[in-house]
Amino acid sequence: TLNDELPRLKRRRAAAAQLLDEVEAEVEHIQMLIAEKLQRRAELSRKYGAFCPLGCEAPEAETLGADDDGGVELRASFKRQIADMEAELGQRRSQVSDAERDAQMRIASQEMKTLQAEMIALCREHEVLKISSGRAYVEHQAAVRELEALLRGQHSAESVQHETQAVQAQLGELRRQAEDPARLEEG
Repeated sequence: TLNDELPRLKRRRAAAAQLLDEVEAEVEHIQMLIAEKLQRRAELSRKYGAFCPLGCEAPEAETLGADDDGGVELRASFKRQIADMEAELGQRRSQVSDAERDAQMRIASQEMKTLQAEMIALCREHEVLKISSGRAYVEHQAAVRELEALLRGQHSAESVQHETQAVQAQLGELRRQAEDPARLEEG
């Protein structure tokens, strides 16, 4: 029946997947051994040249196919490549986000400077129009206080921007340091 067949098929699938994992592990091991032997043969050939007493010269049949290592692309290598690409994509997205944030901070700083210049111009106009009255003096003082508050706000915004950039630089350095050990373990 169908209900009996599904569990049996699932067990067969699990066994086949396990067998595939074991076969790939064996292929990786064999590829590593081949690479070691080829490297050793190349070292002996360089060391002794044409007069190798240990038989380190490759037979003619082997040298013809020496360029074709016959390496097998395995699922594990594809998974590592995908993980590396995803990590790089995440890093690039973070860089784009950081760049957008920096651009927004620059725009805000520029707008603050423009507002400051407009406020100064308004204060000067206001001062010229009402300088003779006592009320003008009070209003002038209020405008000066507002201008000082704007300047403090601008300095605070610039300070926050510098601190944000420093923290982003530290974060980037920490990310690079965190990636290096991971790549060493994979290799």
